[in-house]
Amino acid sequence: MGYVPPAGEMPELPEVETIVKGLKRMEGEKVKRVEIFDGRLKGIERLKGKVIYKIYRRGKYIIFNFNPSLSLIAHLGMTGKFSFKGEDSHIRASFKFDNKILYFVDTRRFGSLRVSREENPLPYLGLEPLSREFDARSLFEKIGKSRKRVKDFLMDQHKIAGIGNIYVNEILFRSRIHPERRVDTLSKEEVNILVRMTKDILKKAIRKGGTTIRDYKDPEGREGRFQDFLMVYGREGEPCKVCGSPIRRIKQGNRTTYFCEVCQKLERRNNVTG
Repeated sequence: MGYVPPAGEMPELPEVETIVKGLKRMEGEKVKRVEIFDGRLKGIERLKGKVIYKIYRRGKYIIFNFNPSLSLIAHLGMTGKFSFKGEDSHIRASFKFDNKILYFVDTRRFGSLRVSREENPLPYLGLEPLSREFDARSLFEKIGKSRKRVKDFLMDQHKIAGIGNIYVNEILFRSRIHPERRVDTLSKEEVNILVRMTKDILKKAIRKGGTTIRDYKDPEGREGRFQDFLMVYGREGEPCKVCGSPIRRIKQGNRTTYFCEVCQKLERRNNVTG
């Protein structure tokens, strides 16, 4: 039936990491001028005259660090992006440097920019899945006695930071775990596989520049290429690339889930009720 891009997905860890890599050249640059085209973006004019010390990612957030106690925290929402190209008509703010202008573009305006004076501006975020701290032991400890569905658990940003709907579908497929499994039913071996597949898929997606479903592009306007490697996401009714069974789509909460019911079997005792 061909690939039909689902609507409403936001940039996840690989996309945000790719954007950060494209913005790294701005480290050491001074903000000469700040222009605001959306009155909801308050306070960012204070960054005029400040020098960017470091740009990095935390979960799905981009942090522009000016000094230990002054940062710009950016969340892209569903359609937000940073661009060095000014042809887009949905510019919400721009930052002028000596030889560059960086635009914050956001068609649906769900993204946010806020200035923080805290040394740790995002203390509530969970483990970084590409860090050394994210291993089978730490994940098993995080799970504890949680009775959440495994998909909901992996997308809980207080537990693990950066994984969203696209990649959780792919991670669970590669781990051969049904998305409706209760997380406390996972064995230590399954948790170990889950950690390994999470790191493998996120790293590959970063190498491919992220996944472009509808709006995502890097700061130079390039689309990602990982959509060409998706195994289940957006492939309802198409044959599983492993067993040939049709990929199924279900609703979990307000999210669409894609999986193969043959490769990702759900034992009756592991089903979630209530």
